[in-house]
Amino acid sequence: MQTFPSTIAVCNHLQQDPTCHQRFLPTPTAFHIPQKSSNKPQTAKFHANLGYIYNLSEPNTFNQMKQHEYELQRQENLYYPFSGRDEWELGQFLYTNFMQSQINGFLKLEWVRDSFHII
Repeated sequence: MQTFPSTIAVCNHLQQDPTCHQRFLPTPTAFHIPQKSSNKPQTAKFHANLGYIYNLSEPNTFNQMKQHEYELQRQENLYYPFSGRDEWELGQFLYTNFMQSQINGFLKLEWVRDSFHII
């Protein structure tokens, strides 16, 4: 992790260092906030993986959702990927009241697998 003396130094680094300028588009807005006082300068820390853009040629998460084969169902069913409100409520109940290992055990019950067509 690198430490910079000011937010301006972070902006300069992100815009001038060839290893950073393609990964951070645009420079984070928080770094453009003016310094309030010269007695208390703002400091900033830069972590190499913070805000990293992994693959600019791939569609982002929203675009991946739009291209998904079940996009039409998602638009028509408010509770998608659940079949409806009842299945959503069951999922919410399990999530709220049980730990993951307990949910896994519940989902392995033959009755649940047969009722919900779980493989």
